[in-house]
Amino acid sequence: QHMEAYARLAALDALRKVALRGDEYAIRCVSSRLEDPVADVRWSAVDALGEVAERGDERAIVAVCARLENAEGDVRIAAAHALGHVTQRGDPTALRVVKAYLGHPYFYVRRTAVQAFGQIAQPGDETAIAAVVARLEDSDAIVRCLAVR
Repeated sequence: QHMEAYARLAALDALRKVALRGDEYAIRCVSSRLEDPVADVRWSAVDALGEVAERGDERAIVAVCARLENAEGDVRIAAAHALGHVTQRGDPTALRVVKAYLGHPYFYVRRTAVQAFGQIAQPGDETAIAAVVARLEDSDAIVRCLAVR
């Protein structure tokens, strides 16, 4: 199984390098690995989706946002990073989805959501500012620190 996972990782890396942004076939191939049983493959798929999907691709935004609550930290971090590539600043779909994760019961999801929210919110957005300021009262110290940034 290790060699099979390595082959999937290599294929994702190759797609990332050769696919044109917005190529539907590449997006489908990458998306098919988002639920891979191997965490490194899931991480790589999320990261690759951020590179092959067009900015504003709603399917990619929803798929990446869903990975913000993944059990694996590397997958969540890749999702937060990928959001910066698939969204435009101020994208209402991404803001709505990520804002819902700001109040998630698990602190690690809230941490990732605060980071992602900071990447996609427009500077000066009053609603975004209020959502992040509310995290200054979070029970988790790292969420509070991230909200200050």
